[in-house]
Amino acid sequence: MRTARREAAAWSVVALDLRVLTSDSSWSVSLMHEPKQQQDEHGTEIIVRELRDAGWTVQPQRLRQKLGDV
Repeated sequence: MRTARREAAAWSVVALDLRVLTSDSSWSVSLMHEPKQQQDEHGTEIIVRELRDAGWTVQPQRLRQKLGDV
């Protein structure tokens, strides 16, 4: 996910590993910054991928509980 206000110089970027998020009792994410290509860019972008990896199933209740903390 990345997000930025119009006046910010860079995007704030985080990546969530849903396997870790649903399996561990505690978790943390690193906040990174990505320079904007154009200064007036703004908004929030969320990219979801790899939800159907072989051997891994989403645990909807646990995922909902954890994402409620984000």
